[in-house]
Amino acid sequence: MTTPFKLTVRVAWWMQIFQILFALPFTVGSFFMLTYVFQGSIRFLWVFLLFVSLAYMGWANAFSTIQITDESVTVTVLYGRFRIYWSEVEIIVLNVPYIALLGNGKRIVLSLAFIGRNTDKMLEFFNQQIEAREIVVEEDVTSFPLTHQNARVWR
Repeated sequence: MTTPFKLTVRVAWWMQIFQILFALPFTVGSFFMLTYVFQGSIRFLWVFLLFVSLAYMGWANAFSTIQITDESVTVTVLYGRFRIYWSEVEIIVLNVPYIALLGNGKRIVLSLAFIGRNTDKMLEFFNQQIEAREIVVEEDVTSFPLTHQNARVWR
């Protein structure tokens, strides 16, 4: 009897610290810019929006997690949890450092940039799934959407 496969991949600890240190000043700056906007200085609105978007990118990337099991791939980010089951995956699109799992109208995008350990185990398991399930693999050198689609987990 084989043991079920379960692997969790996270952003490397040093990159988490970097992203938090990147996001923190923009988060604080956003609150200061917001006070200027509320005082009537509309020109600070653009600075506020820039600071909020930079802070959001830092926080969202710092705490992202990819969990891979025999049944599914789940991506947890600041703005939600997204899942696709291996039985649904029809195509895997490679665009280094991104991997998109597509099928059944769903799309999950995994970012391999700055992930910590277990990358080799993950890619080895992906290769096993590709062979066992006859999943089509495509390389896409053009940019493809980096967003998840129709895969949000609500619980």
